[in-house]
Amino acid sequence: MLKNKVNLSSLTKKGFIWSFIENFSKHGIHFIIGIILARLLTPEDYGLIGMCAIFIAIGNSFVDSGFGIALIRKKKCTEEDYNTVFYFNIIISLIFYIILYFSSTLIAQFFNNEELINIIRLLGLGVIIGSFSLIQRTILTKEINFKTQTKTTSIALLSSGFVGVSMAFNGFGLWSLVAQSLTYSLFNAISLWLYNSWRPKFIFSKSSFNELFAFGSNLLITDLVDTIYKNIYYIIIGKFFSAASLGFFTRAENTVSLLTKNIIHTIKRVSYPVLSKLKDDDNALKAMYRKLVKNTMLITAFLILGLASSAKSFIFILIGEQWFPSVPYIQLLCFSTLLLPLTIFNLNAINVKGHSRLYLKLQMINKLIGIPVILIGIYVGINEMLIGFIIVSIIYYLINAYYSSKLINYTIREQLIDVIPILLVSSIVSFIVFQFNTFELNYYIIFILQFISAIIMTIIFYNLIGYKDFLILQNKIIIKLKHDTKISQKN
Repeated sequence: MLKNKVNLSSLTKKGFIWSFIENFSKHGIHFIIGIILARLLTPEDYGLIGMCAIFIAIGNSFVDSGFGIALIRKKKCTEEDYNTVFYFNIIISLIFYIILYFSSTLIAQFFNNEELINIIRLLGLGVIIGSFSLIQRTILTKEINFKTQTKTTSIALLSSGFVGVSMAFNGFGLWSLVAQSLTYSLFNAISLWLYNSWRPKFIFSKSSFNELFAFGSNLLITDLVDTIYKNIYYIIIGKFFSAASLGFFTRAENTVSLLTKNIIHTIKRVSYPVLSKLKDDDNALKAMYRKLVKNTMLITAFLILGLASSAKSFIFILIGEQWFPSVPYIQLLCFSTLLLPLTIFNLNAINVKGHSRLYLKLQMINKLIGIPVILIGIYVGINEMLIGFIIVSIIYYLINAYYSSKLINYTIREQLIDVIPILLVSSIVSFIVFQFNTFELNYYIIFILQFISAIIMTIIFYNLIGYKDFLILQNKIIIKLKHDTKISQKN
């Protein structure tokens, strides 16, 4: 039993490291490519692509259909399970694309832009391409093998990035973004097939479908609602404001996503299979859950609040002052995602315990709470809408934590005791760092000062309050550095 726990702990660490590397490389490379493209393209170009985002996201949700998580949760998957889901995904993607193809004219009319017809029809092909690689990725995730996924993602990003940047340099405008998206889906699918030995067989099991769909259907509904909800910004801003405004918002979201989506995606992909293995041991589950929460928040609070405080100098250095209108969006998005790691952990706990119906209800509640905020955005403004979502994120966290605490006995009080010191330290540091923006210095110098001072102050404050988890992490890093130094000196 002890050996199994040690193996799982080791597997978890490796999973987090490789998943983080994959996500960071994915969003990092994508972000770097985005910087190059942002200097070659206009906010309007990004705005037009943003108008199509919700439709492509819905298609990807349909393709997964909740079966990916259902397969990961199931302890022993058969060939019937994998093949049934594989063929179902392809059929669903084809049906969705046909609907999207003929609906493209209506979408273009809604946004009063005929150019969207061809953009949507081309981007939709990515949904079909993606359906061919879902099982390969699911198998690797189930095995907590993110090293292979890191390779495939990097290959796809670099190849598609080269295509996109080359086209932008040659004056293709927004079509370079379309080509980048499609080639990413294609190269990613090819790479996964090359690195994964699983191949489909002509098998379709009705009983397997019913079993997986019983769990996955609730997740499908939840994911669809969540996808629409998260992308509703694009429809509102694209319809009631301008393409340029949507372009600035898209740039802000992409900037924040470099941190948040990377971390959140890592949490969801690694914690779910790990916690699933401990679902029958309540004490071990809570201990692992608590450890993941504290270690994750140490990183996310520092990075998210650090980005909020240095957003202006960060944007200037990367893509220039013409993108300054996106700075307020970046700052507000940072605050609205600060508690997202905790929310994800709580929702994962509910799913791990097999309560997908409760998971669905909680997601619906979140959307109902957010509807008034969306209306505020239409009638008042984008900034006011994002401020409203900061409040919604707090309420939603409290609701999710209340229900998950009943399943894993990790109460809201315990969670807050664990994370409040982290939030306080990160808030104080970010407030001080934000004051550097008032200095009449070059933005490059300001950013360097902000970055270095944030690290130094964080280390000092955590040592002053004696926060145990940070001190443990700090000691591990020091020991590792000393060990590496000794080895280098011997060599």
